[in-house]
Amino acid sequence: MGENICEEIRLVGDGAMYWYLQEIIILPQFQRKGIGTMIVNHLVDYARENSTTGKFTTIGGVSAKGKEPFYEKIGFEVIPNGIKKMIEMK
Repeated sequence: MGENICEEIRLVGDGAMYWYLQEIIILPQFQRKGIGTMIVNHLVDYARENSTTGKFTTIGGVSAKGKEPFYEKIGFEVIPNGIKKMIEMK
């Protein structure tokens, strides 16, 4: 069997206009290798492809303290209670 690279990954949403990203935990030995970026980008694509209404969908979430720059680097906005990203539908 392959080696685990993360503890947990979770994206929940209403399937329409709002998604919530939580529990993105990459094991320390696999951090800073682009894996987290790849996973979050895949989840953003999933939300875009599976939202059913409107011109935009939003992904919100809570960032672990000190990890905000990671999310900013991949297009999320840091807000007082977490992170968010508006996504234009295809």
